[in-house]
Amino acid sequence: MQGQPFLLNLTALKASRSSVRREVRRGSVAGISLPYSCVPEASEITAEVTLELVHAGIMVRGTLRARWEGECRRCLGMAYGDLIVSTSELFVQRAFSPPPKLKSGVVANLSREDGLDGPFTYMGDELDLVPMIRESLLLELPSLPLCRQDCPGLCPMCGHDLSDGQCGCTTMTQDPRWSALDALKAPAKDVN
Repeated sequence: MQGQPFLLNLTALKASRSSVRREVRRGSVAGISLPYSCVPEASEITAEVTLELVHAGIMVRGTLRARWEGECRRCLGMAYGDLIVSTSELFVQRAFSPPPKLKSGVVANLSREDGLDGPFTYMGDELDLVPMIRESLLLELPSLPLCRQDCPGLCPMCGHDLSDGQCGCTTMTQDPRWSALDALKAPAKDVN
């Protein structure tokens, strides 16, 4: 169990009179990343799940918790946060028949874990939560993270981080290509 904390043995669930079992597992999962944010590989992920034996397979419901980090889209500094994800997925038993062969003679492995649509699968008395954890957390990772909601970003003129204070650049610069339109402005009327 030490090397694979999210690999669950289903023997007790299948043998018990109760068709429900609760599990709390902690470990790390590699490969949970987007271009600007990720769950670090050394970061601990907590899975609090309930396994329920149902007619179609095993229903897994619960909560996943993980810490994410990334690059702020405004100031390019580090951004951090916590993911708390509710999940509910059906795992179906994978058939023991040999996988089909393609015309090229290559053996096809047609499962969700390989990126194809379909249910999550388990084989025999072992259920691996890793594919479900990876998919659930990836869907909740911020694609464009912020270090904080009111991050002012960088000065467009000098690149100074405006979180550290103003830089002194004049922000109202006029593009010379629009100067011809200034002649069309009506003079301000005196209302008196």
